[in-house]
Amino acid sequence: MVVILLLITFASILLLAYFILFNGRFFGRRNAVIDAPIDRLAEDLSDLTHWQSWLPWLIYESRCPRGL
Repeated sequence: MVVILLLITFASILLLAYFILFNGRFFGRRNAVIDAPIDRLAEDLSDLTHWQSWLPWLIYESRCPRGL
């Protein structure tokens, strides 16, 4: 029982320290290199009829609804 209370106390202290030091913020970053000519990329991104081919969440979640 004492071990459980110590673990809960330790976890609470860590959580409190996180909120004090980082204000509860979390940052993530991801990079990708696109091996294509800039003209083709600009063409695909400027034509909104091709939006389903370049939205990242549709690439990873292929079953998500696509209707408006």
